[in-house]
Amino acid sequence: MQNQVKKIVAIFAVAALGPLTAMAHEGERHVDPSFGYAVQAPAATHTIVVAPTTKYVNVDQGDVVTFLIDGNAFTWQFDTLRSETSFDLAEIVPAGINVHGVRVYVAPNPIYRN
Repeated sequence: MQNQVKKIVAIFAVAALGPLTAMAHEGERHVDPSFGYAVQAPAATHTIVVAPTTKYVNVDQGDVVTFLIDGNAFTWQFDTLRSETSFDLAEIVPAGINVHGVRVYVAPNPIYRN
């Protein structure tokens, strides 16, 4: 009898947490994985402040950068496997953050440069 009660409680707990899990991902964008991916802030190796006058930012392939934009922050790992060396920052920012037409230039990882 107790096993059945435990199973029922577990089912209700999972059902109750479902909407909360969906809300946790609200505002996230589904980004082309060839741009890299979002990571937690403690992983960042440096920070770039993007001002309204910023036209471009330079990063290396493999960099982990926290971007500060109009009081908002997000952290990105540039694990890029693209043939292009640049793209619009708007491709990777979370929804609702305006990046003023900033371009990201991704250089090859310095470890592999000749």
